[in-house]
Amino acid sequence: MKIYILVPIFILFIFSRIDLSGQIHMKSLLCVDPASLNPVVVFGQTDYDILTVYNIGEDDLEYSARIEYDIYQTETLWMTLDGGTTTTDSISVGGSDQITVYYDAADLDYGIYDATIIIESDFDTVYVPVTLFVEFHWHPEISNLTTHTEGNNIVLDWDEVQYSTGYNIYSSYDPIGTFILTGTVETNQFSEPFVQRKFYYVTVVY
Repeated sequence: MKIYILVPIFILFIFSRIDLSGQIHMKSLLCVDPASLNPVVVFGQTDYDILTVYNIGEDDLEYSARIEYDIYQTETLWMTLDGGTTTTDSISVGGSDQITVYYDAADLDYGIYDATIIIESDFDTVYVPVTLFVEFHWHPEISNLTTHTEGNNIVLDWDEVQYSTGYNIYSSYDPIGTFILTGTVETNQFSEPFVQRKFYYVTVVY
């Protein structure tokens, strides 16, 4: 009496194929580095990162990449891929390709913004989370500070600084002495009664 044992064999067609010689080949697989992006961009400025896509399979690979924003945060499109909203390319076996990810914080307020870069091929989808931190490290200087008199007042004028919310004015009777806060204004002009000669400097409030 003969006993036959049937052993099921499963072939994962999604990731492999069998050619006419009977050899099994891995389909093209995506690998992305880094796995996430956490850029810090100064308010009003731009920056960029490089995202590298690898083909670690055994077939040539064609991929596409696109951006998906967190729609509850902002309607501003603050990120591009190779200069556009989408990008596509092909990668040979064992090769790689780079995506330049640009960030633009010109129209963003200070805060944190989230998006996802979605990279797709015929067999894989990779999600790269992006968290953008917009910070204010900008310390502008006052330029073209001048003084003149109007009646009994001394008047200070200077060039307006973009994005500023005001200006602090400091003064001292001694140029190497202690300067004290004399006033705060919202415009690029300050005046006070003239008593005796004083020295001034102005800083930006943001």
